[in-house]
Amino acid sequence: MTSVVKLCSIFLLLILIACKESVLLERFENSNANQSKLSIRDITFRFEVKNVSGKLLKNKVATFSVPMTASARHKVVGTQSNINGDIVRDELGNSFYKIKFDTLVPFETKLVTIKAQLEPIPYKKVDLDIEDKSLISPSKYMPFLRKEFIRPLKETNAEDDYQIKLNAYRWVSKHLNYACYMPRTFGALYALEKSKGDCTEYMYLLASLLRGHNIPTRLVAGYVYEGNQVTQAADYHNWVEVEVDGVWRVMDSQLQHFERDDYSYISMSYISDSLSSGKKRFKSDDGLVIKMF
Repeated sequence: MTSVVKLCSIFLLLILIACKESVLLERFENSNANQSKLSIRDITFRFEVKNVSGKLLKNKVATFSVPMTASARHKVVGTQSNINGDIVRDELGNSFYKIKFDTLVPFETKLVTIKAQLEPIPYKKVDLDIEDKSLISPSKYMPFLRKEFIRPLKETNAEDDYQIKLNAYRWVSKHLNYACYMPRTFGALYALEKSKGDCTEYMYLLASLLRGHNIPTRLVAGYVYEGNQVTQAADYHNWVEVEVDGVWRVMDSQLQHFERDDYSYISMSYISDSLSSGKKRFKSDDGLVIKMF
């Protein structure tokens, strides 16, 4: 009788292991299922550059954020503009289109159109052994070592990392109310105390709860679009990326997006509190004003 019980126990254990492996395989296969159905698409950016100095300007430079050369889901296979320029990158891999204007007469306006072709790629694998330690570090906008974060970190704790990720995603979705666009960045502590924020505060609070559990988390800025699009300034968005089943996946508590088709998320830049370039969509030398339209 004892042998029969042992055999039954072993059989049930094998079934449980097989079921778990099946679920993991299904999650991984589904994560890339849509990639083969997608094609190269055009994302267009339009800017107005104006000389507001009231005097002749020479050799002035303007830079414009463009999609990352190789994000977690896309690679850029072409970039065109109506004005010649160069692609430059910062230390995080963020890409910018740099234009040098030889001459701009007083109050002259230049219209700049930049088109990037994005090709979908399988979700990028994560090698956490070589990832920067900054992905688990606190910062000015993510002060998760403060006592105010003790309760939410306790409430999102679990025995395995995947459940912690799910708990953090659901906790932020439940406790934050969307407050429309806020021109200032307030960060995770503000979101926690006020229970509100825009996509930036959602991003910082979610990242705080994940990093507070020592889970590597990337901060991302970009757009959420299907198909070919002309970007609009009001559509700029923030989210986080975390590792799931060995690849980087989008986690967005504001738009209720996790473990769905990530290909609509277009990564423009990774954000770091120690590097300002990833936070700006454009910048220019003195005397110039840039507007996105």
